[in-house]
Amino acid sequence: MTGYTVDDLESGLRHLKDVLSVACEIQFGQPAGETDSRVDSLLWIADSIAKAVHQYHITPPSERSEGGAA
Repeated sequence: MTGYTVDDLESGLRHLKDVLSVACEIQFGQPAGETDSRVDSLLWIADSIAKAVHQYHITPPSERSEGGAA
């Protein structure tokens, strides 16, 4: 069972937005053709958050734990 609550989902989406915002800020602040390795790390974190949010959506409500306990 996946132990996510609506609060967890909303928190995950806020964190995802923040991580992507920082990654864009870093990358778009670079001179043309240059990259910052931190962007790859932030995108890896964003991917993990997005997968958790997706898992919440594909888990039927009847299979979700009560109170967020896993």
